[in-house]
Amino acid sequence: KNVDYIIGLTAGVPLYVSNFDRSPDDYEADGIVEVRHCLRTLRASSERWKKIKIAILSIMLQIDTSEDIYDKKFFVQQKINPRLFRYLPLIPQVTMACRSFLWDDLMNYVAEKKAALLDICGDASTTNRVRACQFETMVIRRCASNLVTFQVGQDSITIPAARAIGFSGTLLPHRLPTDGLYYPEDPNFPAIAFISKHRREVFAFQVHVSNHDDVTSNFTGMCAQAD
Repeated sequence: KNVDYIIGLTAGVPLYVSNFDRSPDDYEADGIVEVRHCLRTLRASSERWKKIKIAILSIMLQIDTSEDIYDKKFFVQQKINPRLFRYLPLIPQVTMACRSFLWDDLMNYVAEKKAALLDICGDASTTNRVRACQFETMVIRRCASNLVTFQVGQDSITIPAARAIGFSGTLLPHRLPTDGLYYPEDPNFPAIAFISKHRREVFAFQVHVSNHDDVTSNFTGMCAQAD
């Protein structure tokens, strides 16, 4: 077995390694269910949930925060200085579970902190990876909340404000049952950032902040596989 691959999925935690070894096909989905259950319990019972939530949102946006209270079961804290902390997910499923469970909170946070996030994006020390994460989230929020028109060559494409719907896995969903804006719960989903469906029209969007490889052939193959 690929040791590095297993360590990346399990962080070397004996329980997670055992779970992966017992059922590798179900490991990711089971992990997401476990994280969501724990988040649901925290939200219902912890007086510190609001502070924990800030730490979680900082993970999803890949930004540092002054909040020093976090969930120690699924998150790792790095101390940048006495008043600034960086949080990392223990295993990849944590980010996926948080992205779906706290989607509305994330969208509200991005709307409230838009100016501060743009300042972070404009900082010369900010990496393109962090810029891309924040800018992609801001674009998705804007498209979900407002009618938006894109100019593509000579064509003008308008997508209406729509409900955001998450989908899991690394493949496109086989069906888009309702109109809406579909986003991948996996932040490392290949080829696209989100899909907009309105009536019989479906558009896929890739959001990037620097030169990007042409993902057209990759996306075309994903569409054929989903058909």
